[in-house]
Amino acid sequence: MKPNVFLTTATLVLVSTACSGPAATPEQPTATQSPTPNLSPTPSQATAIARQFLAQREQFGACQEEFRPIDSQEAAIAYPIDADTYFVQVQCFLAAYQGNYEFFAYTPANQTAQRLTVTQYTQNEQGQWQKAEQTSVGGLPTYDPTTKTLTINSKYRGLGDCGAIGTYTVAAKTLKLTEFKAKPTCDGKMEPFLPVYPVTVYPQ
Repeated sequence: MKPNVFLTTATLVLVSTACSGPAATPEQPTATQSPTPNLSPTPSQATAIARQFLAQREQFGACQEEFRPIDSQEAAIAYPIDADTYFVQVQCFLAAYQGNYEFFAYTPANQTAQRLTVTQYTQNEQGQWQKAEQTSVGGLPTYDPTTKTLTINSKYRGLGDCGAIGTYTVAAKTLKLTEFKAKPTCDGKMEPFLPVYPVTVYPQ
């Protein structure tokens, strides 16, 4: 009887080994990848960055002439330019029919900000268009984070029948003017806004 027990035990051992298969190969560690920069923040994240900037605005020299916190909190926006830097739009104050704005390239990691100047064209007394670099502008700005395009519609009066429309690309921590249109005559008509830059329609 003992040999039968031995054979039975050996059989069980062989069956157990066959079912278990070959020994598992230890998993190889995978390469660790750096997290992808969040270039599409949620509205709450963008608002948090904008408010962080506002808390340091005096350090960055923003809105030195006039600043109304109640006007700025809701209108401030922040969107990524690249993995480290945000485009920040600050409304310093709200006038009768449009706000006064300043723009910055803000790097939260090292707490630095670079002011972005806005290229505009104005007419002199002879009706000639002259280029001007502004650190703050009055108008109604809109920003498209997908194309990194900023459009500023500046009214010369509340009706909006005269004014200027500038279009800019946010690139390399600068606002690059791509188009500037204007309608200097306040005549009650909403059109036309004619090109001043890059193709000039108005006489120089």
